[in-house]
Amino acid sequence: YLPLEHKQAIYQYMLNVYDSADLPQTDNNSNTILLYKKGDPADPVKSYRPIGLANSLYKLYTRFLTTAYYRYAENNRMLHSLQGGFKKYTGTTENITQYIMAIEDSIMHDTDMYVLYLDLSSAFNTVDHDKLLQIMYEMGFPHSAIKAVRKLYTKATTSIITDLGTTNPIPVNRGTIQGDSLSPFLFLLFIDPLFRWLHCGSRGYRYHTLHGEAREDLQLPGQGFCDDTKIITRTAGDMEIQCKKLSEYLAWTGMQVNHGKCAVTARIGNKGNGTSSAQIKKLKTILGVINAKPQTHPQGESQRIKISGKPIPFLPPTQPYKYLGYDVTLTLEWKHLFKRIYKDIQETGEHIAASLATTRQKERMMLQILLPKIGYHLHIAPYNLADLAKLDVLLTRIFRKVWKLKNSYPTRLIHRPKELGGFGFPSIMQECAARASATLINALNDQQRLGHTSRAMINTQATLLAGIDKDTSETATKYCTLIRLAQWAARANLKLIKGNEGRETDLFTNLKLPIVEEMNKWKSTMYTDKYYEVPFEVYSKLLPLGIQSIHDLLEPGKMQPRLIDTNTLQERYGQQVKAMHRIALNNLTKLLYEDPDMLGEFRYTNSTEPYPEQQRKITNKTLISELRTDRDNNLDEKNIMQWIQTTRAATREMAPQPQTQTSGTHTTPPTKRRTRKPPLKQRMDKLYKEELRSAAQPEEPQPPTKKRRKKNKRKPRKEPETKTPDLPDEIGEQFAIQEILYVRDVN
Repeated sequence: YLPLEHKQAIYQYMLNVYDSADLPQTDNNSNTILLYKKGDPADPVKSYRPIGLANSLYKLYTRFLTTAYYRYAENNRMLHSLQGGFKKYTGTTENITQYIMAIEDSIMHDTDMYVLYLDLSSAFNTVDHDKLLQIMYEMGFPHSAIKAVRKLYTKATTSIITDLGTTNPIPVNRGTIQGDSLSPFLFLLFIDPLFRWLHCGSRGYRYHTLHGEAREDLQLPGQGFCDDTKIITRTAGDMEIQCKKLSEYLAWTGMQVNHGKCAVTARIGNKGNGTSSAQIKKLKTILGVINAKPQTHPQGESQRIKISGKPIPFLPPTQPYKYLGYDVTLTLEWKHLFKRIYKDIQETGEHIAASLATTRQKERMMLQILLPKIGYHLHIAPYNLADLAKLDVLLTRIFRKVWKLKNSYPTRLIHRPKELGGFGFPSIMQECAARASATLINALNDQQRLGHTSRAMINTQATLLAGIDKDTSETATKYCTLIRLAQWAARANLKLIKGNEGRETDLFTNLKLPIVEEMNKWKSTMYTDKYYEVPFEVYSKLLPLGIQSIHDLLEPGKMQPRLIDTNTLQERYGQQVKAMHRIALNNLTKLLYEDPDMLGEFRYTNSTEPYPEQQRKITNKTLISELRTDRDNNLDEKNIMQWIQTTRAATREMAPQPQTQTSGTHTTPPTKRRTRKPPLKQRMDKLYKEELRSAAQPEEPQPPTKKRRKKNKRKPRKEPETKTPDLPDEIGEQFAIQEILYVRDVN
């Protein structure tokens, strides 16, 4: 919001400072505050993180330098691709996806893999300024850029703010100022020679899904994200050599590692999955593991793998190591991650529900704290459907506590959009589909290392899964992350397109996997030109039982979608199932089984007996209400209300008319059973009658006749305003918009 003259003055000031490479002394002075991390609060060195508070002009100047230096480095490809931190268009998702694909490649081809996790001690605070300038010179930065960085830290001082006061200015002779935008980029330059050296010698892991020169060029000797670094090799001898390189680099730069937090783990191929006690014992023999410190390192330390002459703790392949927030094992067991996340969500949710914040604030905290904690790990599809259901139940339970709702409050109303009478709280399944599709598209569209390995991996996994039985899909895709991501996207009705416009093919259909034939059949239903809605009166009677979607009524483990019978409904939902519910299920079963073209001649049934297995199948022509697609996207309020009135009016006409029973020459009306309507049914009937009454009223009032003129002189009766109750409605399910995600050509 500054005037143009002020901006020009600041710009000219920045140019003068850069040309002279000399900042005023007031700009080089900064204050440092200590933010608590973890550990002993009385230890100001290990338990606190120093954050620098610099002058505004100084931060603006370093921001200009960061932008210019980063563009120069990217245009000239100076930064190694193995480092993914502090870069544009890269994040932890790409890093962990690349690592997991390497583990899957090792498991599928039964090869060895050795991994060393590093923990650098105070990485930003141990950067040597002279070595940094030397690295910038060797990488090819201009002399003016090197001179500007040298002047920034030559006269730099900082004062530490404590509870007892502020210290005198302390010279910054080592390390970078955390909180400054230039510090992360300088750290990338400082650690870049290590990754270049590790890449030399071809000792990294080679993907067996790649062939020819790509296997050699795209080897994975290690990965880094800021100061989180790991080294990957094929043999223990290669790991020993890589550790010697690391030790020499640390001695040259003066950096240190925390040996207690480092770990070396491995998986032996050609010997099964490497999890038996005999195989782990053999692995310890290969690495020279000795249990010298059972209290601090119960698994022992490797005397063969050392850094700076000190042994590294051994980690079995079945035990997790927390890397970038993921509890990763070389066997890809995610039960440790699920257990930790579930406990964390449960404890945090209890604190939120018991806090003194308002209800709206608590709901906002759930959206900003709990959902991101779960969604962060969904990019790699680590959970199965049972785990996702547990997380969804946990979130809805916390949501009911926040809003002080009863435990019997329907879950579907919690997830229903606010404009349709619900709370609008997102479901985990929706989050899964969004994260899975984003990860899959980014991986397949990438033009670097991640893209080449992803495209080769998904084809290899599809070939290996061609003979897998359909009923073991979750077990079969345990080591196929990309296939699981595609499955999640297919479950959410997302169509992933391979190719450009004019020659589009469905990526998921082209995989030709028997384990996804069921989803392809459901998808063939979704992409038809005709759509038939299930009448509201058919399935509305099942909503009070807590049934959220048609999936709650499907028989598990069936290739052909088939509904449960009335006896199974009674077993699932117990005594709350009445005759009306059994009749509603039979009507729904009959409607989904018969030809949709005969919908106008549909005859309702009053039978409560279970239907045979053959008549409970869902035909491929039928499109149930929650899978309806609005291709025109005309979802404004006016069109929705018109659709409500039209659908319910048609449903009223299609409802079964009471028939008379003949007995000889006399006709007797059918006897009606007096059943006590539940409160939910009464409210639904009330809303239904009100909408029919409003639909029947003409748009323009008719002029009064002469006979009724006296009556019109009276003050018309004011109708009470009716608020739309929070009732289950058909709109939320029938207007589930089908989203189509386009993938660029990946050939």
